[in-house]
Amino acid sequence: MAHLYHKVWFKDIANRYGLRLRRIKTYDSLYRKNAVYRASTDKGKFLIKAMNFRTLEKNLTREQHVNRVFFYIKKLKDCKYPNFPNWLTTSSGTYYVNKYGRHYYMAEWIRGRGMQDDVQDYEALGRALANLHTICKDHLSSRSMSYFTKRQINLFKLEDRLYRLRLPNIQKKKTIAKRWFEKHGERCRALADEAWDMLGTSEVKKILSKEKNHPALIHGDVTIPNIVVNPNGLFLIDWDSLRMGSTYYEIAKTLSNTTFYKPVQISALLRGYEEINPLKSAERLLISALFRLPREAWCEVRNIILGRSQRGFHVLEQTWDERLNAIQILDEWARK
Repeated sequence: MAHLYHKVWFKDIANRYGLRLRRIKTYDSLYRKNAVYRASTDKGKFLIKAMNFRTLEKNLTREQHVNRVFFYIKKLKDCKYPNFPNWLTTSSGTYYVNKYGRHYYMAEWIRGRGMQDDVQDYEALGRALANLHTICKDHLSSRSMSYFTKRQINLFKLEDRLYRLRLPNIQKKKTIAKRWFEKHGERCRALADEAWDMLGTSEVKKILSKEKNHPALIHGDVTIPNIVVNPNGLFLIDWDSLRMGSTYYEIAKTLSNTTFYKPVQISALLRGYEEINPLKSAERLLISALFRLPREAWCEVRNIILGRSQRGFHVLEQTWDERLNAIQILDEWARK
């Protein structure tokens, strides 16, 4: 049960959406407490959430970021995208309430279960992702579209250079990860080298050069906690990072975030995606290259050098062999 202060606070928010609040319950996320609230009202149960600004672009204010997210939400609603909740608007017609500098929104509370070790779930996730990447393609301006994948690749190249500079310093650190990096550090460098070679092929360069002509929306945070399945289908939740971006990187990232590197799940997700949006051989190669980049290793080395928490290292250590096997699966898929 939320504190009485929360109930008073959210009563005012609900009123602005034309709802009478009866009860409010708080839920934690993987990263922070009180991440979302479930509001029981006179018209049913709804989610209340403060906008998260973890993906705030440097050239945007918070207000501009919020307006842009809900501009894209409206486009998805207009295009009848089926895999996200119904969003409420206030009595003044806005999607959010600005309360003491925080931007709160309300949406349908999606009931259901999480992803299961099931082929149908992963095929549905693939279709949901492909629909998102294609459903509004005729409603987005290519003038504002950037070469998002090229920009992401340049950021990864910087991370790779920093990793190579930092790796020798791991030897001097007293850390649980030291022995692992002594054994696998060079393999991480080799994987990156392979990826840069793949991304440098003429076929992939041609795909990258044409990306600006194919604007697309991405969810930005497709993870297991942000997927709900019920009899009405599969729903993606937590759309705070919705933006125009690299669909290729989103596919690669989603594979890492959701499949646990299991071959059956990987194949099912890709199969579901290509039911809606078939990929060219060069696009498959591009996704395979992005997938093989050892992003988790880069992150852990950075955390060690900067003295941050290494809570992600155990996941890297425990899934390393499965990850290498998954890379082979993506390579075989790319060659088909």
